[in-house]
Amino acid sequence: GSRNPKFTIIGDTVNGAARMESNSLPLQIQCSEQSALILKENHPDIPCILRGQIQVKGKGEMTTYWVHQKQQLRPTENSRFVDSSTEGWLLS
Repeated sequence: GSRNPKFTIIGDTVNGAARMESNSLPLQIQCSEQSALILKENHPDIPCILRGQIQVKGKGEMTTYWVHQKQQLRPTENSRFVDSSTEGWLLS
């Protein structure tokens, strides 16, 4: 509470992460606009693609981004297809 405000900050961070996960799609990573800017600055090789505005409980409208892989994995003899919507491959 009021004597230890760090719990509010940590609580808000955890709550925001949970909302990002619950509003995402299977096998996709979604992040806030702030996180996308940090990724762009520190790791410009990791593309963030604008998803757009979504309604987030407790936060209102948020601009969110999809985080994509640096490069797509190529199928091999020992891989199997995971999800056609993300063109993802899982090595087995």
